[in-house]
Amino acid sequence: MKTLLWPAGLALGLACLAAAPARAANDEQIKNAILKARAYLQASFRSGSGTGGGQHGGAFGEGPAALAGIAMLESGVSPDDPTILSIARVVREAAVSQASTYQLALDIILLDKLGEPADEPLIQSMGVRLLLGQNRNGAWTYTCPGPDDAEANRLKTVVLTAGKAKPKKDLPEPPTDIQNRPKLSPEAEDLLRRGRSNPSSNPNTAAGIEDHSNTQFAVLGLWSARRHGVPAENALALTEQHFRTCMQPEGGWGYTKDSGANTPMTCAALLALATGLGSKSEERVLRGGGGGRNPGGSDKPGDAPKPAVPQAVNPLKDPQIATGINYIGNMIAKDIAGAGQPVPQHFSPAMTAEFLGQIHFDYYTMWSIERVGMILVCRKWASMTGMPGDRTISLETRKKKGNGMEQNTAPMWIPVSRLCSCAGPIW
Repeated sequence: MKTLLWPAGLALGLACLAAAPARAANDEQIKNAILKARAYLQASFRSGSGTGGGQHGGAFGEGPAALAGIAMLESGVSPDDPTILSIARVVREAAVSQASTYQLALDIILLDKLGEPADEPLIQSMGVRLLLGQNRNGAWTYTCPGPDDAEANRLKTVVLTAGKAKPKKDLPEPPTDIQNRPKLSPEAEDLLRRGRSNPSSNPNTAAGIEDHSNTQFAVLGLWSARRHGVPAENALALTEQHFRTCMQPEGGWGYTKDSGANTPMTCAALLALATGLGSKSEERVLRGGGGGRNPGGSDKPGDAPKPAVPQAVNPLKDPQIATGINYIGNMIAKDIAGAGQPVPQHFSPAMTAEFLGQIHFDYYTMWSIERVGMILVCRKWASMTGMPGDRTISLETRKKKGNGMEQNTAPMWIPVSRLCSCAGPIW
């Protein structure tokens, strides 16, 4: 059984690019940085509100608290920690009526990581809202359809019972065939059916109302929600197709399908492509197609042997993924070349903003790079396509023994990256 709380480098390791672009941080420096950041988050979100005494919520609601909780759990804080319990209480209460894409995704990821069975109705309901918020292009914007009064009242009852059981630290055993896959509850199934029969309930479903930042978070949220019965396979496939049609000439992706490429949105696209490939790989395994598991097979002497599990896809052999990695590598090379230099005095405000927009000033970009680096285990960014002028920048991403990355396939319980033969944890 796999542990739920995977260690993660967070984005803090990459922050060292800003301070010393020519020299990578060592393990001890990264560990100390994580411990300091963890202590900061525990102190900031320890108040009764779970949102740092109101300093971190505001217009973003419980989102910052959920993100802090995820970071703390990833860095080794126990699910029983008082700060985690405080955050979980706030997240559960907000999740009842939440309709914002970022917050829905983060709430799902946090509750999934806590592993409390009583949170299943909340996760399923939020997962259905994300499904209904996807537009016809396969992307998302800031809002999704919210629950009706009946659904909100049902979930308020759920919140009263959640938080009382001891969180589970182990993932459930994965299913061996399609019939064992978890399913939505009748209430969540009805919510999804009614939402799909009334698309006018979400004005954002029209193609063209979207951005790739919200889409990235929606994909992460749906991947976690799949472990709880949310049928996200078609949604992930549609998102993969969306990104395959809007790659920009420079080799990356932009904030919208028609905007110029940039580093964080290229990471968002690579994440969506990886989850799409991983979902299809899992589907093939669970359905037994192409040599997948046969639930009726046997390994006993004299019985028919079980068919071999199909080989996992290698995302690095996908031409668009390889080109996207190359784009990011070249952006990192460009950033390192100019890092640490002062802003020239003659720069206009617009030029200064562009200068300060370099990767090492942008935590969102570094976080995006770190996530994709862990998913694809990119020890090198760039030089993937052999393009003229490519530069290779090495980023040390770890491959822990026993985390399943050496396996050829894995079901949806396991992070998306483990469905790819070269990958590391997504969360």
